[in-house]
Amino acid sequence: MNKDAHSTIDTVIFDLDETLVVESKATDAAIHSTHLAIKASLAINADKLGEELKLIADEMLRSSPFREYCDGIGISALELMWVDDAWNDNTDFYSWACGFKYSVWGELLKKYNDFSDERVEYVSGVYLAQRNKEIIAFDEVISTLSTLHGKIKIGLLTNGLSELQSKKISASKLGRYFDQVLISSDFGKGKPSPEPYLKLLSSLNSSPKRTIMIGDNVVKDVNASINVGCHSLLINREVEESYITTPLITGVINSTDQLVELLYKEGHIV
Repeated sequence: MNKDAHSTIDTVIFDLDETLVVESKATDAAIHSTHLAIKASLAINADKLGEELKLIADEMLRSSPFREYCDGIGISALELMWVDDAWNDNTDFYSWACGFKYSVWGELLKKYNDFSDERVEYVSGVYLAQRNKEIIAFDEVISTLSTLHGKIKIGLLTNGLSELQSKKISASKLGRYFDQVLISSDFGKGKPSPEPYLKLLSSLNSSPKRTIMIGDNVVKDVNASINVGCHSLLINREVEESYITTPLITGVINSTDQLVELLYKEGHIV
């Protein structure tokens, strides 16, 4: 690819969940671990537990006064299930969010005649502890970020609660690789709105046409970043074959090390 100074990629922005850090499989693992702790008194298998937990949580979020806020900054119902009580600052949102998991578990346990306040608190605590244990980066991510660090500017743009996303960043040991991090709840608006992208680009002192976004969501990561002028790659770890087109970099990769290969091959890093 023939490049000039204006087309050389000097910035990479990553999404967090399912791009750098395992999310859906980690949630499933936490549900299965919780099921092991409570199955003696709950006549339900682990997969059914997960399905019902999600259904009840989604319905409670849809009917809550904070649905619009959660939609705007990209917080899912299952993410609310591991909000820590220690984060309660007595604002309306956090008072509600810290009670959300108890309400959801309460409804599920009532359905199986296993309800008491003590039981709800116990099961909620088991799930929270198990979910915290499941924070892990994908296998190649540390190597990718270590290779890019110091050669190119690295930003992180993630939807979600600041405390929760910061916990993931810290527990997965990724924080030291990012030059700038923007979490939607800190900013007040999430992807796919253009404003978080523009704010992070400004903080990085980066131009969109010299920036590439890597994420797992077509709408929030790929289309949204292209709409502000960035290059963008969809990461889908389930596909066997990847493809990349240039000079506007688009396509699908199945691991972040393919990004490193591209940047070396095209001379963006040396």
